[in-house]
Amino acid sequence: MLPFLIQQTAAIAGFCTSGQQLCVYGQIQGTDIIFTVHGKSSGYASFGLGTQMSGSQIYVGWKNSTGGATVISCRGQGHSQPIAGTGQPIQQVSLAIPAPAGVSVAYSFKRPLQQSGFPIASGTNYIYALSSRAPSNPDVATSGYTQHTNYGSIGTYDFIANQNSNVTDKSAVDGPILQSPDSWPTGYSAYVHGILMTIAWGVLPIFGIFAAYNLKHAKGYDHLWFNLHRGAFFLSFLFSLAGFLMIFLFKVPPHLSNLHSILGALVLIVLLVQLGLGIYIDKVYDPNRTSVPFHDQAHWWIGRIVTLVAFVTVFLGIAEYNESFSGVNIALYFVFGAWLLIGGAAIAFGRRMFPQTQKHDYELTQNF
Repeated sequence: MLPFLIQQTAAIAGFCTSGQQLCVYGQIQGTDIIFTVHGKSSGYASFGLGTQMSGSQIYVGWKNSTGGATVISCRGQGHSQPIAGTGQPIQQVSLAIPAPAGVSVAYSFKRPLQQSGFPIASGTNYIYALSSRAPSNPDVATSGYTQHTNYGSIGTYDFIANQNSNVTDKSAVDGPILQSPDSWPTGYSAYVHGILMTIAWGVLPIFGIFAAYNLKHAKGYDHLWFNLHRGAFFLSFLFSLAGFLMIFLFKVPPHLSNLHSILGALVLIVLLVQLGLGIYIDKVYDPNRTSVPFHDQAHWWIGRIVTLVAFVTVFLGIAEYNESFSGVNIALYFVFGAWLLIGGAAIAFGRRMFPQTQKHDYELTQNF
């Protein structure tokens, strides 16, 4: 997107997103700043101080029944709706800069330049969000409002240094690759991502490992174990890919922004490698071998390590979910942890249910 010049009058600085869908202006008044927001969305227009929604100071405004605006200050809750009154205090004032044609939402408010944790300074980062859907009750500040239909990151902007100057605005960094459908509730993509990844990395591997560990040399399971093992991890890859796409397509960049996302990307890549290695091992398998080749042992150990990393990644995902959504408690940790204990016990004691007919491959290696 090409940046463009903001037409400014004396003592005004500001930035606009692409196509001037949202413009935010700032006027310094002593130790305060008056922000004016112009938005072309028919629902609400908002901007925030921060690099992502979670933990940011956010200001949201929409047109009310009087033709004016309802403005709230709130703290970002990650993927859930920011709640009015949870942010730092502001004072709504008369519209300081008239709105040009095409603007649907316009409002102004005043706040101190220096507020704890969220100062107006040269290194302050800004984000924005717009929605085409109006709140359920536009005259009430605590009215529920739906997920944004357009959002993104501005980067840093200096309202103080840019006063009294015509400067080239930083065009907004694009939001997600795809905008979520209007029918999706707030946080739906993150919710589905969590379910898919929990199945992919917390449920299916238990069945795949059980088949390989307990059924490979059990009577009557000569070929069935492999189909179960292969099928479980192939489904795990498909669920992983679907969960990855839910976040990659519907979440605003950056994507690799924390340990959870970095480990998640690593697990997905290694899982793909493991699938390829498993196919190769099946093709070159020699039933008369007296020792286990290196590629088989590599497949075992990589599988064990990446499975443990996947479990940790799910726990980190639960932590991120708890941080982003109100009303979620630590029960999710216990439920997932209990499932892993049950699955681990089933794997460990499975041979009592399925007596083995010959030595396991790992017994040939003498280094399991």
